[in-house]
Amino acid sequence: MIKGCAQLKTTIRLVKKLRDACSMKDIASYYIKTLFLWKVQKTNDKKYWQKKLSVIFREMVEELYNAIKDKNIP
Repeated sequence: MIKGCAQLKTTIRLVKKLRDACSMKDIASYYIKTLFLWKVQKTNDKKYWQKKLSVIFREMVEELYNAIKDKNIP
């Protein structure tokens, strides 16, 4: 599922570091990774993960924000 998703692991690490820096201890690593895997399934396009790291990071932080706001964290 994650094979060929070039920036996936790096972006997950960055989002986890952001979580730690913002002291969001209630958000488990499992939630972040699951949110990313949902995105992989939803996009179903390996090219999405070949975008610039900064673009993917911004989009995934937005996804996390929306999931928290909507109380829809996996």
